[in-house]
Amino acid sequence: MSPEVTLRDIFESDLPGIFEFQSDPIANKISGFVPKTEDAFYAQWRKILPDPNNEKKAVLLNGTLAGYLVCFVRVPPDREVGYWIAREHWGKGLATKALSLFLHHYPARPLFARVPKRNAASLKVVQNNGFKIIGEDKFENSSGETYDEFLLRLTFSGE
Repeated sequence: MSPEVTLRDIFESDLPGIFEFQSDPIANKISGFVPKTEDAFYAQWRKILPDPNNEKKAVLLNGTLAGYLVCFVRVPPDREVGYWIAREHWGKGLATKALSLFLHHYPARPLFARVPKRNAASLKVVQNNGFKIIGEDKFENSSGETYDEFLLRLTFSGE
């Protein structure tokens, strides 16, 4: 039986699992993120969840929470996608499939993504879903670490 990847809205009951995912030190090293404290994490998600301007999807593998995907505005009016997959599910094509499912049901374009240059697997995920590199930038995380990243855009086919 092949693994089934599905998306659904994120529920508040998903937050403990998402908190654990974002606490993984190896995933944070690769992504360049600094994990939030538990209080800061829940405060942030309690603002995100009711906001109708953000898309928030749980990524399920055979019905079990394995990650999440978000689509939000970082710099108006541009919408950006991001995702986080639990490390035990890396290398299974889960992020690629989840992003593909999301893009199929979310037709707004253009969409943007930012990927740290040191995260080759994530770059492959977005490129496999049609995103093209349009530039480079530097990102400073909350601990002051700066890293290089690719800026990518997904447009309607033919653009």
